[in-house]
Amino acid sequence: RDFVLVDLEGTVVDGEGIPSAEAALHVQLYRHDHDVGAVLHTHSPNQTVAGRLLARDGSIRLSGYELLKAFAGIGMHATSVELPVFMNTQDMDGLQQQVERRLRRGGQLYGYLIDGHGIYVWGRSIAVALRHLEAFDFLLGCEIELRRTGARRSARGQPVAAGNNKEGGADDSHNGCPDDAERSQLRRHTVLPHLEHRDGDDLRVRAGEEQRNGNRLGNH
Repeated sequence: RDFVLVDLEGTVVDGEGIPSAEAALHVQLYRHDHDVGAVLHTHSPNQTVAGRLLARDGSIRLSGYELLKAFAGIGMHATSVELPVFMNTQDMDGLQQQVERRLRRGGQLYGYLIDGHGIYVWGRSIAVALRHLEAFDFLLGCEIELRRTGARRSARGQPVAAGNNKEGGADDSHNGCPDDAERSQLRRHTVLPHLEHRDGDDLRVRAGEEQRNGNRLGNH
């Protein structure tokens, strides 16, 4: 069998095999919020690099993007979304405790990063969680590109040129746009999410992937 069934404590209740080492991080989110119906975990280059490059005071704040409307409950660009960042560790108990402390502080969260590792996102369904995942990956890529091109933000949150030429005007030799070679290096890598889905009080887990009954893994 590809799946084992675990309860909300991560204990196997049906099937043979061992759940992924990170299953506890998934079930933690279900225990925290009963409206969470799916949790996704992936490791794209944008996600892996962003925590190291962009995090300030333990989080990344994404502001002013039109795509923020992809997140559930957000209907305008003039807002921001916080993405907490936690240090990578093999101590799952310790990491759980860090995440739990942040969850208990409250505030709307749609995911978190593990520095140099990847991202966890969640939503009411697989479709919503996948939308959040794709939005985060795209927006983190935008922030990395702004950093790579040396752009900075004005007080209104708009990107402006970072340097001046000898005549004192803005240096538009690059215009913030990558050349063909740079575009090739920055192409997004497609990764298969680790899926987790709630089934009543139990979770189906496959090699770090879990799925709630009613949606077939092959459809996602």
